[in-house]
Amino acid sequence: MRTLSFILLALGAISMLISLPLLGFAVLGFLGVLADVGVSENREMGMQLVLMGLPPLIGGVVFCAIGLLVLKFR
Repeated sequence: MRTLSFILLALGAISMLISLPLLGFAVLGFLGVLADVGVSENREMGMQLVLMGLPPLIGGVVFCAIGLLVLKFR
């Protein structure tokens, strides 16, 4: 069980780390400094990056939570 919880925690942490740059670029898009284009294009790029960055973040949180639950109830 300890190995399973470690694998789940590692997978969750890696998944959350993958989503951080995408969400960081999304913030830059919403601030209007992502590209040298108009405001609407920056917002559109920001929304696309949020939609790409949220699934790994949510999956990472779920994997970490399951890993902690497995570690707690072993």
